[in-house]
Amino acid sequence: MSARRGYTVRCVCSFPGCKETSFYHYDTQRELCEGTAAAQQRAGKWLCVRHTSPAEVLAENNPTTSHVLVNVELEHGRFWRQEGHEQVGGSGFVFGNGYKAYAKDFPPGTRLTITAKLELPSQQGEPHE
Repeated sequence: MSARRGYTVRCVCSFPGCKETSFYHYDTQRELCEGTAAAQQRAGKWLCVRHTSPAEVLAENNPTTSHVLVNVELEHGRFWRQEGHEQVGGSGFVFGNGYKAYAKDFPPGTRLTITAKLELPSQQGEPHE
């Protein structure tokens, strides 16, 4: 019995002049047909992260980004969810480089602000902040 190989789709960003690519693997032809990335690529609408969420991409002209999560009390416990979103659920545990937070450890309404900040080397003659 041979192993199934599946289907790989190479997506190229449709933003003018962008050459970013990504590969998506689908195990079955059904997944391939239903796959969002594959459908976007076929329609010429797939965008790389840089063009899907440009405000979240760190750059010299965008050296800091922040993401705020709010602790909410739901029927099944406390959860973190993105501020301003009324989606059902969330995550009881969030983590990233340098932090870990269990929602049950904090009262509802607690805000968790996650910030990433670039600190570029000083330009000659410019003081480093």
